[in-house]
Amino acid sequence: MQSDNKLVFNPLDWVGSPRESIGDNKSSVNNDSEHTAITQYDNTSTTEQIEAVTALIESNGINLADDYGNWVTIGMALAHEMGEAGRDIFHRVSRVSSKYTMGECEKKYDNCLRTSNGRTTIGSFFHLAKEAGIDISSVARDVAIKNERMPTMPPMPTLPIGNENGIENGHKEDTSSQHTDNNINTNNNINNIENMDTDFANRCQDDKVASVASVTSVTKMEDVKGEDSADESVDLPTFSDKIDAEDWSPFMQEVIKSQELYSSKDLMVLGSVFTLSSVTPNYFGLYDGRKVFASGYIAITAPAASGKGDIAVCRNLVEPVEKEIHDANIKETEEYQKELATWSVLDKKQKAEMPQPKEPPFRSLLISANSSTTAVCQAINDNHGNGLIFESEGITMASTLRTEFGDYSDVLCKAFQHERISYTRRTEHEHVDIACPRLSMVLTLTPGQVSSLIPSFESGLGSRIPIYRLARNLVWRDVFETKDMTNEERFNLLGSRYLNLYHELEKRKEHPLQFVVSDSQKKAFNDYFSQLQLEQVKMLGDDLVAIVRRLGLICFRMAMVLTLLRRVNMKEDETKAAFEDDEQAIVCDDRDFRIAMTISNCLIDHEAYVYSNLVPHTDTSTMQTLRSKATGPKAQLLNDLPDSFINQDLYRIAERLHISKRTASRYLGEYINVMQVVKRIKIGAFCKISAKTEDESSANERNTTQHTT
Repeated sequence: MQSDNKLVFNPLDWVGSPRESIGDNKSSVNNDSEHTAITQYDNTSTTEQIEAVTALIESNGINLADDYGNWVTIGMALAHEMGEAGRDIFHRVSRVSSKYTMGECEKKYDNCLRTSNGRTTIGSFFHLAKEAGIDISSVARDVAIKNERMPTMPPMPTLPIGNENGIENGHKEDTSSQHTDNNINTNNNINNIENMDTDFANRCQDDKVASVASVTSVTKMEDVKGEDSADESVDLPTFSDKIDAEDWSPFMQEVIKSQELYSSKDLMVLGSVFTLSSVTPNYFGLYDGRKVFASGYIAITAPAASGKGDIAVCRNLVEPVEKEIHDANIKETEEYQKELATWSVLDKKQKAEMPQPKEPPFRSLLISANSSTTAVCQAINDNHGNGLIFESEGITMASTLRTEFGDYSDVLCKAFQHERISYTRRTEHEHVDIACPRLSMVLTLTPGQVSSLIPSFESGLGSRIPIYRLARNLVWRDVFETKDMTNEERFNLLGSRYLNLYHELEKRKEHPLQFVVSDSQKKAFNDYFSQLQLEQVKMLGDDLVAIVRRLGLICFRMAMVLTLLRRVNMKEDETKAAFEDDEQAIVCDDRDFRIAMTISNCLIDHEAYVYSNLVPHTDTSTMQTLRSKATGPKAQLLNDLPDSFINQDLYRIAERLHISKRTASRYLGEYINVMQVVKRIKIGAFCKISAKTEDESSANERNTTQHTT
């Protein structure tokens, strides 16, 4: 019996009542006193009945919300019966209508909560559903049978507790049991998963892309309060622990050698690959019928004192190239000054016959993020269409983009796709046209600054800038440890090694080098991303289409850079050409293909997290309140899922609970990206974060041994 002793409507009794023809009287929809079979009931079973009816409304596309009166009736009925917990149901029923907007739906339900007086009960909701053709009696009996078979609810898992900002407070980390990289390895759980609904693993050579991704490394941390409080407790995977050390090129092995933690290795890999993507002249590939170059964007977000500033050393990789450009600038300027001095002493007639020498542009690979739109375009143009924005304090760019003079987000969007950029130099009245801009970008910023950089996914930047959420390491590192060389020295040396390859690429202006992928790689790539797109859209909606599709291009570009780096001569005492004289194409190395795909499989989890939590989008207000709504069917589905599961398991259990596939997929997206109680292993394979096995402890011990030896 309910604590407020309110009389409520039991549809199982109602459908057998001789007065169920009540639908003939429209006024009776809001007056349940006419029903003869009114009983008190267990609220849990009625919640399940509401969920079951809602699932049928969704799966059959039954539109109850086009009529405003019916729409209000549904809201009032749900508000009276379920209170705040009915908000999600109201959205789901309303979404079937073409008139649905999230904002209006939110306002209307807020109003229903304020004005509900008990005269419109849940019976009105069931009545409207029955009039629309839903067999209420069948639904009610199915729920009753299910409850009879399972008279008591299994113990529910401890779920994160939310507040008005959607902050998780219930998922705290026990630092006493943490190891060096805070990684949790659930290898045995995932290896026991059978009948995966994706065959991508079988299509990749050595089964590396999928198999390495089946061992999940989850990083746990607590962020500082303040601007990062909305990002306080995060479990996201790393990728370095899923890649065999010997699969990296000798160049990248040196990059990784500079760090001990998996998360730090990830940081240096991403920083190095995207920094070097800016210095790959005369090197292209064909993607989606278009010529594309290696340049790309990456952003690293992490709370204060997480070590994200270590990425600054990656800039040393391009310093030798920048120095050569700078030295060439000085030489050009000296020549100009000599020519200008000679021209200045000419008489008027001679000056008329000889045009005044033109001052050479200031060329630089590096472009300041604190620039106006025209300055950024001019810098790209002056450096022959190429440039690199490298900011270890991303707030500089975020602040600039908010100003009228510095809002060059449109330039960033176009440069990502190599789309034409045109602008006019006001001082010289010169129209400039950059036919194929090639811009790379590496940023680091705190979680609180992400929304400043990407105010909305509608801006386009959100899908073009993959954001990797760096873990905060809670273990103090030995700041006096003696190493064979400092990170600055190591990356300076790597930069000088790469300079030789850069020179060889520069010489290929007449014969550019094409990057190509094999037929088996093409098939694996298309299979993977087509399934990834379907998976992510099911969980988070259509906005994820752009993210997945552009992640495909980013993956292709990473493979371009990784394969190219195998041509860097790492032997100081050996002089060897990187390319044969008649070489026209470079084939993607299978190892680099697997690495790029594994990184992408990790990045999609980070991007989904950023989308769900850090960047405003169409479902932001709904997302912010989801943590406090793990009740009823949503909680039951989570509870019934095994520790490791695949899509078939999810749908089978959802069907038993009378939850549609569409709703189950949406719940799964919330479990992963909002509640942080489930982690995605790979396409179609998942694992509960709360599930810990003995193998995790031994895996952590292995990680600790690796980091301390």
